[in-house]
Amino acid sequence: CDSNGRGTRRNQLAVQAMSAFLFDLQKKTEEVFQNYFALTQAASDNLAKEVEAVTKIQSVYRASKIRRSWHAVVGSTLLIQRAVRGWSGRRRSWILRFQRQRQFQAQFFHQAAVVMQRTFRGWWSRRHLHDFGGRKRYVQKLAKRGEWTTTYLDHEHQEKLAVAKMEEEERMRQEFCHVAGEIHHLVSTKSIPGIYNPPYNDHLPRAFDKPIEQHLREALRVQLPRSLRRPHHKAAPRGARYG
Repeated sequence: CDSNGRGTRRNQLAVQAMSAFLFDLQKKTEEVFQNYFALTQAASDNLAKEVEAVTKIQSVYRASKIRRSWHAVVGSTLLIQRAVRGWSGRRRSWILRFQRQRQFQAQFFHQAAVVMQRTFRGWWSRRHLHDFGGRKRYVQKLAKRGEWTTTYLDHEHQEKLAVAKMEEEERMRQEFCHVAGEIHHLVSTKSIPGIYNPPYNDHLPRAFDKPIEQHLREALRVQLPRSLRRPHHKAAPRGARYG
């Protein structure tokens, strides 16, 4: 009987505990429903703000992603451009270097060809057109003729100088004689010596290898005074002669 009473008591306590648990669970369920409805209402009220915030976050993220992609594309483009420009510059430099080298080679070969042509033309001209010995003799002959011509011209020049000197001396002699004839009053007399015959000088003044006193005596011309000269009568008219 004691064991049965104990089992019954235990069952009652279990039923009471279960009932209390169910009662508490019902209350908590109502609180959960109220919280859920409150949160749902708050979510409905803040839906526009959340959508705007999400949209902004998405736009920022997409913009950063696009900018990252754009910077990657720009970097790649700059790298490609740099590589292409470097390759183009190196190619242009190589082309210019090659052209300059070809130009130098062309100038060298052109100069070599000019030297070869000049040498061959000189040899062919000396061999077939001009005789070196003959040209040498011709040049020597021209040199001798030049010497003869120079000698002849020098001789002619000396002769002309001598003739001109003689003519100049003759002209000066004539002028001196004319002047000496004009100054005959300077001739020495028996009582008075002239100025060109100083008595106290052993060396008399000379001109043309003769003393000036002698020139004056040789050039002396006796002229009658004007009053003693014969007058020149004018011819009378024919009718007046016979009155």
